[in-house]
Amino acid sequence: MLNTNEQQVTIDLSSSERNGPIEPNNLIQGGSFKKLTSQIKERLENKEKKEQYSPALGNSQVFFIDGTRGAGKSTFLSAVYHALTSEENAEIKGLRLKALQLLDPSKINIREHLFLSIVYRIKKLIENTTTAYQSYSDLSNEKSEKFRKQFKELAGGLQLLNDNHNPLDGIDEEVFLDLGIERARDGVELAKNFHKLVETTCEILKVDALVIAIDDADTNFKKGREVLELIRCYLDSPHFIVLITGDLELYSHLVRDHYYENIGERLHQQDPTRNPEREKLIDHLEDQYLLKLFPINKRIHLSPLWSFEKSIKDISITHPKWGTEKRNLDETLKSIIKTGFRLKSDQDINLFREFLLKQPLRSILQLLNSCAPHLIEKNQTISPQILSESMRAMVLGSLYKKGIDTDALTTGDITTLIDAVFRLALEDGEFDTGAYLRPQPKDESLRKCFAALSAEVARHCEGSPQNTIMYLLQGPGSVALYKDARKSIKIDSDELALTWFKNYFSIGRQEDALNWAWHAAPVIMGASSSIRAIKCGVLGLNRSSSGNTNKDLIPIKEILDSIGKEYEAPAFSYTLINVFDKDNRTYASIFNVLGLMCRLLLPSSKDSTNHVAFELVRISTTPTISAPRWSDNVGTDDTDEKDPEDDQISAIEKTKFVENTAMWLDHTNSLSPSIKPSAVLIGKIWTRLYFSLINCAQTYRIGSGTNAGPATIMEFFALCVINAVLVEEHDHHYSSDIEPNSSSNFRKNPQTAGSTINSKFINIDMTKYPLTAIIGGCPLLLNLLPQKNTYKELFDKLAVNKEQNPGCPTDIFEKINCGLIVKQSKK
Repeated sequence: MLNTNEQQVTIDLSSSERNGPIEPNNLIQGGSFKKLTSQIKERLENKEKKEQYSPALGNSQVFFIDGTRGAGKSTFLSAVYHALTSEENAEIKGLRLKALQLLDPSKINIREHLFLSIVYRIKKLIENTTTAYQSYSDLSNEKSEKFRKQFKELAGGLQLLNDNHNPLDGIDEEVFLDLGIERARDGVELAKNFHKLVETTCEILKVDALVIAIDDADTNFKKGREVLELIRCYLDSPHFIVLITGDLELYSHLVRDHYYENIGERLHQQDPTRNPEREKLIDHLEDQYLLKLFPINKRIHLSPLWSFEKSIKDISITHPKWGTEKRNLDETLKSIIKTGFRLKSDQDINLFREFLLKQPLRSILQLLNSCAPHLIEKNQTISPQILSESMRAMVLGSLYKKGIDTDALTTGDITTLIDAVFRLALEDGEFDTGAYLRPQPKDESLRKCFAALSAEVARHCEGSPQNTIMYLLQGPGSVALYKDARKSIKIDSDELALTWFKNYFSIGRQEDALNWAWHAAPVIMGASSSIRAIKCGVLGLNRSSSGNTNKDLIPIKEILDSIGKEYEAPAFSYTLINVFDKDNRTYASIFNVLGLMCRLLLPSSKDSTNHVAFELVRISTTPTISAPRWSDNVGTDDTDEKDPEDDQISAIEKTKFVENTAMWLDHTNSLSPSIKPSAVLIGKIWTRLYFSLINCAQTYRIGSGTNAGPATIMEFFALCVINAVLVEEHDHHYSSDIEPNSSSNFRKNPQTAGSTINSKFINIDMTKYPLTAIIGGCPLLLNLLPQKNTYKELFDKLAVNKEQNPGCPTDIFEKINCGLIVKQSKK
């Protein structure tokens, strides 16, 4: 736990990139510091330190500081090393210790043996001693002569440390025997002579032990193995306090690699049948080796900040940009999470907080440090732009591992973001909730990628309703549709099935949401004709009346053609898509409305009226696409879109519907800056929309007794869209300061009564619902509702043009309701 009894911990964020020593009372791991120094003090004051050293038993005083990369081990080690050798530190007051070396093996020339480095430091320590002598050459008393003699005796054994050099090569037999025996004696006596030298050094310096700190030995496998052997053979003395840091998992791999190198491959070739025995033997050797070097009672584990939950409120942070002001770490982190990820729910904020607090300490502090210059004023907030850059840098390795193009993300390419979310959500396996991008997957790399992508979603969709709708459909929408489509793709290869699906929907390519919506209809309805006629947001319509016994039901094309002779085209006509297959099917899809809405919201060089007219004319003739390649009724290539002629634009631009849509488009410019969605919000909107559309389709299925026509079914599909955006924006939109609505009526989805949705707009302040105002206020959506008093409050709050009723005239609505729905077949 944190050491907060005496003084609160204060961290200077600007020093998060350095590993310099800090005061013990400023250590986050204050409890671990006390535990370690108490153990050292207890051992040095124990009578066992005076016992004669035994090469067989050793008398190890090696303390292992364990922790993952970035856990603060280097900072902790530096603080302990300086505290142990400082006379002012109260924790170890009265101990006689001398600092020998703070060693980072990864920074030493790989050809230099670490043992030589330590011997050199001992010699240098004596040379620099001014307590009783001026210099090493002036030492003349008994202890100095003893030291000089013992130092000389090391020379013969030290040359044995070089495995590549053998001075006995090429000499005659008699000399070989004499020199060989002498060489063997030096090797056997090396450890013993070294410990005598250390004991004499401690006597000269008048200390009980020398302190050696070894940092990051596990980052270099060659030096790491050398460090372990150095500790095992030479540093297991009561006159050494050895502090070593590292990740025990990395050391475990290092030791295992060593044993495999010796008894692995060669023995496997000789006798592969005994591999299980060798595996078991290596497991045992690995465990015992590490237990001998680093006894359990001498291991200090540096935990992440998350483990200090009760004491984290006592940590303060400072930054040069803030002057002398101190801020609470936890409160600052929560503020960054809330504003940077655009989260509203305390539950979601706490999930991201837990994720970040479980990251290495270095990662958290550097994240805070990168955000700190943008928080000069205490109430200042972090933009998703700033946080996404920091998150991307913090988890860069995981993004690379998952094949995400970070350069494209940096430049704001939303298609790269959509492709990444789609692939990773499928990899996570949570088809319904994966697109929320909460950092919850079991796989660590996925958790990190989800957190980074969540910041990217907030950044890419900030102030952009078109990106929000595009991401809604192509991101969470694609994940949900793939789950059902995979059942129809009759191939064993998941990779090939995924490729087919991505190619059909153009995921990862520069295609807009309308293209996705067109291709969603045949996928939702299924690959064959033996399907329900009404499914999630889509209904099948007959192009001809052949086989129809009810003369009151007419093919949809005939109805729309007759309406077009007297009135302007209703919004229902823009829901249609033809699919080229054996049956030449026509579908009406609510997703086409969302896709067209997204296309209208794209920036244009034209004025709003011409822009709307241009886009509506482009699809005034129902577009045709091919069925998916895995369909039983697959047809030919997609029909090309043709740009409208100028006279066609002139003919349509004067209609009231175009003018209303242009007014809506202009109105969105004032609302767009208020759009601040999170990945959670967009994911929640999709989930509610998807399942409410499924339930609605079930309610109005043929044979249910409702006898609803196409217009009524599409009316409730439109209500599902409005309701999904309204309810989830209420609960999860960051900019909304409204309190959660606990009324069960408010969260109820539309089924058979439009009044249920209309009642939600009574006494509602639409300035707090900018996304609902943009999506729900689009004439394309409102015109799918009939002009009835049922929707009085809804029209009043959502329609931009208050002078005209935006709904579909009742007579036109009833004509569309006479449309012939394709006969339903049972599976």
